[in-house]
Amino acid sequence: MADLESFADWEIGKVREEKAEAIKATSERLPDETLEIGGKKVECIVIQMNGTLPGGAGTVAGKHYVCKSADVPLSGMVKLESVQNMAMPTGAKVELKSSRTLVEWGRGKE
Repeated sequence: MADLESFADWEIGKVREEKAEAIKATSERLPDETLEIGGKKVECIVIQMNGTLPGGAGTVAGKHYVCKSADVPLSGMVKLESVQNMAMPTGAKVELKSSRTLVEWGRGKE
């Protein structure tokens, strides 16, 4: 994920082609959302990424929530939802879903 400065001139609804070595992908800037993390409301930039794996092996999609405040660690990533669909060599199809959310942040407790 890029830093906040790279989102400054990215208009909501605009799609970008991503340059990835092993995947053909696009990212779209969605409307900003407010999430509650650790009892704090945080304003987030929302990015939807969609991609196709090499050789038609499957697809990936992810929704990234990046906090507008520089106070949040991990480059501001507060939530990530992803879905990966794959076709196995046996012909079976697999769908993997995951969701990761920052629970809280701050200094460690002594």
